[in-house]
Amino acid sequence: MEEDILLADRWLALVRACEASTARIERALARDHHLCVSAYELMERMNAAGGWVRVTDLTHNVSRSQSQVSRLITQMLDAEYIDRERDPADARGSRVRLTSSGRRAFRNATDTVNSELRQVVNEDQLTAPFWRTASESAFTAQPR
Repeated sequence: MEEDILLADRWLALVRACEASTARIERALARDHHLCVSAYELMERMNAAGGWVRVTDLTHNVSRSQSQVSRLITQMLDAEYIDRERDPADARGSRVRLTSSGRRAFRNATDTVNSELRQVVNEDQLTAPFWRTASESAFTAQPR
């Protein structure tokens, strides 16, 4: 039972560390690039595709709903970070790709994300919860 509590405690510590690092990255992206984490995630998927990607495929490959993806696509179109056209294979759908300005914004945002993650790791925010021993309980262990 104690081992199960420790395992659940470590999982919750990971969840909290991920939430804290995501909030930190969200602030940095907004401050430095006027982007949110959700837009960055979409840009990452488009960048990985290397060209045109169907919006439906994009929606299935990110952790956002269809309505969130649609809203973000509209914002990125307005910012001229992406191009959109009708999907030649399915006229009911559309596809998108990063523009040169979108690729540049993504590269700059990636530098910021990596910088923030390096700081998080250097501050031991991600690894500290995993250094507990089996004898430490969820209630007595203190973060480093």
